Amino acid sequence: YNLTSRSGGEESFVSMLRRCRAAGVDVYVDAVFNHCAGGSGLGVGGSRYGNRSFPLFGPSDFHHDEDQLLSNCIVKDYTNKHEVQYCDLMQLPDLCTGCEHVQATIATYLNRLASLGVTGIPIDA
Repeated sequence: YNLTSRSGGEESFVSMLRRCRAAGVDVYVDAVFNHCAGGSGLGVGGSRYGNRSFPLFGPSDFHHDEDQLLSNCIVKDYTNKHEVQYCDLMQLPDLCTGCEHVQATIATYLNRLASLGVTGIPIDA
């Protein structure tokens, strides 16, 4: 994961963590891992994305239609458990969080955040 935002890069983030810790302020990173950006373009950190391809994830890392890596069902019925868990939400590709590569990539990211000194990481759905 590229720790770059409109507020700066990883070095700035680590500096902020140190300043917060010195001031007695805890920093929590809110993490959401169920979808990636829809459409295509250039991210804030300079990474290109689109067509269900991202710097760390490719089409096979997302839920997809059978035999069609570049398309997936869309959530239409929020009471339908299968749609909510496996279909794309509002054109956002749905990560296959049950897939080994996705799990390993997320674990690496969470371990990196912990090594940088964040206090905690709540994970949202």
